[in-house]
Amino acid sequence: MLRAERLVKIYGSGTRAVDDVSLTLPKGSCLGVVGESGSGKSTLARCLLSLERINGGNIWLHDQQLNTLSGEALRKARQQMQLVLQNPNASFNERLPIMTSLMEPLECIGRRSPSFLDV
Repeated sequence: MLRAERLVKIYGSGTRAVDDVSLTLPKGSCLGVVGESGSGKSTLARCLLSLERINGGNIWLHDQQLNTLSGEALRKARQQMQLVLQNPNASFNERLPIMTSLMEPLECIGRRSPSFLDV
């Protein structure tokens, strides 16, 4: 489960990109975030993956508080997450079969899950 409580992200310019966002995603669920251009959708996604430092709030993946992790512990936690941005062509190589694109991150971390291959 991914859980975020009262997330805040303020850029150095003072721009408040994420303001008091809370959400809970049960295991196996999928979330789509919709909003106007510049409304903070991508920033929220990067914060949830701990690719951006948050200014307030907390993020948990299962029982680990992500916003307190660093180094190897954070890399290990990120192996359980995937972000697909709004432009799928920027996320996937159109010249490769989709299965190849989906398998590549698993192979990079040395995992080839049989249950994944059955999909």
